This record gives sequence, structure tokens and C-alpha cells, in this order.
Amino acid sequence: MSRNTLQSEIFKLYNFERDKTKKLLESIESRVAITTDMWTSSTKMGYMVVTMHFIDKSWVLHSRIMRFIHVLSPHDAESLGDQLVKCLFDWNVDRKLSAIAVDNCSTNDSMIDKIKNKFSDKLLLGGKLFHMRCCAHILNLVVRDGLKVIADGIEKIRDIVCFWTASSKRIEAFEYAANQLKIKYAKKLVLDCPTRWNSRYFMLSVALIYKDVFVRAQQRDPHYKCLPEESDWQLATIMVEHLQPFYKLIEFFSGTKYPTANLVFPMICKMRETMNRWVSSPHIEIQTMARSMIAKFEKYWSDIPGVMAVAAVLDPRYKMLRVEFYFGRLYGFNADRQRDKVHGLLKELITEYESEALLMGVEQVDESSSFDYSIEVLGGDEEFELYKSQAVNKGKYPILAKIAKDILAIPVSTVASESAFSAGGRFLSLHRRRLHPDTLEALMCAQNWIWAPLRGRIPEEEVYATEGIDDEEPVAPF
Repeated sequence: MSRNTLQSEIFKLYNFERDKTKKLLESIESRVAITTDMWTSSTKMGYMVVTMHFIDKSWVLHSRIMRFIHVLSPHDAESLGDQLVKCLFDWNVDRKLSAIAVDNCSTNDSMIDKIKNKFSDKLLLGGKLFHMRCCAHILNLVVRDGLKVIADGIEKIRDIVCFWTASSKRIEAFEYAANQLKIKYAKKLVLDCPTRWNSRYFMLSVALIYKDVFVRAQQRDPHYKCLPEESDWQLATIMVEHLQPFYKLIEFFSGTKYPTANLVFPMICKMRETMNRWVSSPHIEIQTMARSMIAKFEKYWSDIPGVMAVAAVLDPRYKMLRVEFYFGRLYGFNADRQRDKVHGLLKELITEYESEALLMGVEQVDESSSFDYSIEVLGGDEEFELYKSQAVNKGKYPILAKIAKDILAIPVSTVASESAFSAGGRFLSLHRRRLHPDTLEALMCAQNWIWAPLRGRIPEEEVYATEGIDDEEPVAPF
């Protein structure tokens, strides 16, 4: 098959799958949430991925790539905003947006303001809930600040990992030493990246496995004479124990096969309580780390975003009583103000959806009954399928059901967009770096649309064919 014929077949498949995806989008009545992120390829070309998230008539959560756009420099708020607006119009979702989740940076803030001003009359509550900052990104910033203040305490372990990963010959020597001690070399030593705290977590957790191997390897190689002391290993052990819940929390927030908006609020509250306990830790390093993390936490989450609290109230396992409980623990004397804020948002949402229903000729529903149901208490231990809650799904509370569809589909992280870049790297490998941007977009989008209906029925690692994406739903860390 010639290159031109192959390219023609790729675009035929792309157009066919795009039409199918657009028909699916047209069939839903719920609003659509958006995630977007930027990526620079090995050829130094900038790409912007736009992913949509929505719940269909059967209460199934969908995530689909809309565009994988080559964006020319400069990558400022104006150019990114123009590309995103064009994408929304092309897919006819400009009138049904719920929220957009992006990483926390000034460019994204300006871009969101531009889009909000353009579509304000079409957004929920005039755009009050439109901007969702990526919770995984904020959590990364919180933990990274904490690690900065104790970086010197683990420098010796970093040095020894750096030494034994510096060449293939040293790696072989280290593996040989592990075999001599009958320690299986299943996980390879990995050096951390200064800008990624999770890489430091991995570095320490793996290094701890081979603590005895380092001693054995040093005996065989006279070039390395500075082993970490026992106090260094003790600090590393404490660090790994304390960082593990935060690593699991990021995994938990990054799910794409289940709703996450309703999970964030209780998890964030428990995270803050955990950091408060660390301040009283017997280890001075943990106290220092906790104070730094709390300061960053307060910068972004001194006020819990409305989407998180409303989504938690819409989850029958939590309802308003559970939310008020956490408000009391988190805000103390200011808990009433936070509760009133959530009450106000719920009432505004119900009023707005009631008005839309009346305009469409839907039978009027008592607004107060919807609000009362949204704050009444259900048993926390009763069996529950979030998208098939009997009281909501059987028509008793149609307004609340519509609100739930729109709010619960909002992702709290940009992982769905970021995962596309792993595939982008495979398509645009060193041997294919001359692929035209249009061809790359066709490949990226088509593979996403083809695999989408199969997710959940086959292991997700086969869908993405990339490491680090696990099919199991992560377990809550707290």
C-alpha cells in the first residue's frame, strides 16, 4: 500500500468515527465538561488536546478527544483561547458547556476568562462553576513545596542512586550484587526528577528495597565510599510512609471510568486533617514539611470550590449532613458561612434548571422537594450505584437528576487529556517525526474514538498500550 493510499484510508476512518462521535454527542441532553492541556513533541511542535466528558441517557460516563491541534507559537492565552473557542463551535457544544478543567497557571486563567466572557449567557449560573483547577496539579504543588524544605535530608540516597545508575556496567554490577544476596531485582533503580515529587517517592521506595544491596555493591566497587547512614534510611522510610497516601490520592482523582467530582471534597478534608496531625509529629522533618504543605494548601483551597461541595451533596452517600461535618472540622467557626454558600449554589442551580424545564414545556416540579431531597440524609453504608440512584433515576426528581448528570461528569483533573500525550509520543516517535500535524490528529482522535466503547470490557493497558495506566479503580487512600 502506498503512502498516499494509507493516508487516504486514515482520513476516511477519522471522518467516519468523527461523525459517529458527533451523533452520540447530539443524542445527549446533558451538558459537556472539557479538559485541555498542552504538549511539546520531540520535534518542538506544540499540540493542544481537547477532551469532552459527559453522561449519556443510560447514565454512562463518556470521555472523548475532540481535537489534537497543532498550535503555532506563541502559546499565549489569546492563541490558545481562539483554538479552543473554534473547537467548541465546530463540535456545537458552545451552548451546553458545564465546566473546563485545566492546570493551574496564569495562561490558563486568562484563557478561561476569555471563554467565560464569550459564553457567559450560556454557562451554568453565568459561569460561577465554569473554571475547575486540576486537583492533581494543585496536590502536586502542595507536596512539592513540602519536599523542598527537607530535600537535603535525602541527598545521600539520591547520590548513591545516581552513582549506580550512571552506566550500564554499574547497573549490571548492582544487579549482580542483588542476586548474590538473593534479593530479586524486580524494580530497577530510578533517579528522581527535580520537578516531579512522585519521582522522588519512587526513587526512595525502590532504594529502600535494596538497602542491603548498596552495602554489598559498595564493597565490590572502591570508587564509591559514601554510603547513607542509618538516620538517612530512617528518614527515607518515614518519607515514603507519609507520601504514599498523597500518591494514591492523585491516582484516585485521576479516574476516567467513574465520576470524581463527588469524591474530591471528603478526600481534601481528610488530607488537611492528615497534615494537621503531621505538625505534631515526633520527627522535626515531618513537622517542617507539614507546615510548608499547609501554607500551599491554604493558598488554593482555603475556600473549597463550589463544584466539589455541590457534587458531594449530590452523592447520596454524603448528602448535606456529611458535608456539614467536614465543614466543621475544616473551617471551625466559619463552617456556617461555607454551608450557606453551598445551600445558595444548590438553590440557584435548581431555580435555573426549573426555568429551563418550563421553557421547554416540561411539567413543573416542586423546586423545594428537589432541594429537600438533595440535603436529606441517607445511610452511609447502604448499597449505592451513583448513576442509578433509585430516587433520582426513576423520575421522582427529574430536575435533580439533570443537575447530577451535568455536575458529576465534571472531571477534577486533566489526566484524560494528559494520557493522550503518551499516545502522541508513540505516534510521533523518532522514526515518524515527519508526520504532518493533520495526520497525527487523525491518528490520535480515531484511535481514541475506536477504543472508547471497549473501555471497561478489556484491560485499559491494552487500550492505551502505555505503562502506568491501571485498569483497576484506585482505592481511596484515607
